[in-house]
Amino acid sequence: MPKVEERPKLPPKGPPGRELGGGEGPEDAFSLPPGQVGLLVPLAAITSLFAALVSAYLVRMGLPDWQALPKPPLLWLNTLVLLLASLALERAARLEAWPQARPWALGGGLLGTGFILGQLLAWRLLLSLGYAPAGNPASAFFYLITALHGLHLLGGGLALAWVFVREGKGLRPCAWYWHYLLGVWLVLYALFLWT
Repeated sequence: MPKVEERPKLPPKGPPGRELGGGEGPEDAFSLPPGQVGLLVPLAAITSLFAALVSAYLVRMGLPDWQALPKPPLLWLNTLVLLLASLALERAARLEAWPQARPWALGGGLLGTGFILGQLLAWRLLLSLGYAPAGNPASAFFYLITALHGLHLLGGGLALAWVFVREGKGLRPCAWYWHYLLGVWLVLYALFLWT
């Protein structure tokens, strides 16, 4: 008679040697490498954060004290720079050997830095025009949202630096993160242009 603490032994599922599967379908029906799974969790959280901010932005802009900000043309250039950063990292991720991918990854990182510096210049321009963060709700939202986006890009820069330390390992998920942040920026910039 088995002891109460012991679990009953169940017959193994799956073919011999792969008994730990647990699913009924083919083994490779939906499997992701750990790096990709590890990336999806933070992306879901970041998506929730920016979705909440966009929602609050849309609700808040309906109130009478909302004063739309001017749209500095520099933001178009910054968008192009971030697009080029994403393309450079994609090129790097597609190359098989790290020595060939390294210059593209470095270029992507430098372009990402250029985007952040361009955003700081856009802030400076808006400040010189009298649009301070506390000046009106539109200003506050613009600075908050672009600052959070910039912080996430800095995180992408740290991840890219870690890829360099590891001589190219983890480049694909890092590139996906940058593509994701490009997509987030395109949505945010479209929102700023629309309002």
